[in-house]
Amino acid sequence: MLFVAVRVGDMSRTPRIRFKIDVSAQQYAFTGCAIIYEGCNMVVVEGGPKAIKRFTHLMLNRINWDQKDAKKEGDDAEESESESDSEVEDGPRKKGGKCALVWQVRLVHI
Repeated sequence: MLFVAVRVGDMSRTPRIRFKIDVSAQQYAFTGCAIIYEGCNMVVVEGGPKAIKRFTHLMLNRINWDQKDAKKEGDDAEESESESDSEVEDGPRKKGGKCALVWQVRLVHI
């Protein structure tokens, strides 16, 4: 059994990211919680070693933490897509973005 805690940036303005995290946690049959607060958000889950490894990879590498919600921005979403494309061309995106692994614990039964 493994436990992992991940500190993330701002999840309050991006329902798309919250949905991805929720669906992934349900698919991996995790137990845990997400603490959503304006300045500091944290996700703590418990699950098997393979699922934790995949979930950690999802959180740290696959989710773009810099994206904004397209519904709230409206017409500006198209402009931001072209701006984000130019940023990708300039250089690689910082791994993990606004997400950091706080701790990971493995429980051993005696």
